[in-house]
Amino acid sequence: MPLVSVVIPTYNRPEYLREAIQSALGQSHRNLEVLVLDDAGPLDNGEVAASFRDERIRYIRHEFNQGIFANNLAGFRLARGKYIADLNDDDRWESGFVEKLVAKLEAAPEATVAFCDHFIMNGDGVIDEAATERNTRAWKRDRLSPGLHMQWAQIGLLDQSIPMVMAAVLRREAIDWDFFPEAVGSAYDYWLTYLAWKSGGAAYFLPERLTRYRVHAGQQTLTGRIANLKSRIACLEHFLGDPRLASIHDELRLRLNRARCRLGRVLLTSEKGKDARRSFAAGWRGASLPDYCAFGLSFAPAAVRRFLLC
Repeated sequence: MPLVSVVIPTYNRPEYLREAIQSALGQSHRNLEVLVLDDAGPLDNGEVAASFRDERIRYIRHEFNQGIFANNLAGFRLARGKYIADLNDDDRWESGFVEKLVAKLEAAPEATVAFCDHFIMNGDGVIDEAATERNTRAWKRDRLSPGLHMQWAQIGLLDQSIPMVMAAVLRREAIDWDFFPEAVGSAYDYWLTYLAWKSGGAAYFLPERLTRYRVHAGQQTLTGRIANLKSRIACLEHFLGDPRLASIHDELRLRLNRARCRLGRVLLTSEKGKDARRSFAAGWRGASLPDYCAFGLSFAPAAVRRFLLC
């Protein structure tokens, strides 16, 4: 029963956090350490962690706000387990999640990561069956063959079928935890997929829904969307510089240009017309008709843009 490190970054969501910790401690695989990383929110989550009276919990509260990237990375670097699993503070695991995925990694030492499918639930924790089915299809897990995937750049970096945060378990020693450029920011999960692929190991897919992803109001602000798109762009630019990914460079370049255009549209809604134009210009090779329309709108006066975008 190898030690598994569960990293739960949290910020100001004590009720959701309580459910997340409970789902981690309730795993059928008992040899766990649960690292709760409190990112200096207004609400101190120390009481939540202490209320479980479980010595497997390690509670760390930062003195200053670190941001989602640095908070997660701190947890990864403090982990002591043979395996690491990341769990958002507003998500939950089914009781067999860790046991089933760790068993696949133990049986296949060539695998770097094992992952599964997941449910979609609402803010109250109720599973949305229709949204769950749409999500599985959107990330192509309905077409993904179970078992080991030796060549998985396509499913990891293009299809993004691996829910690296909250539905995957990683072999800790396979990842270079010091190779996290600051620019990857809130796209740290996408970068983590790259590092797992870069290690040369395989990926194992278990076609069961063993986790629950919560969709609720306030998950991402406009500022957060801008930051996430910039982080994804930084990841894609790095991927294009990796000669081992040459076979998918054309598709990666298209994804990069589309991300630049999406960023342009988001910047436009935040009234940053000049920045939006730069982003559209950088990604014009991947632009769609709505992108061209948005680019034209970026030249209009701010009052006109607000009226048309409201």
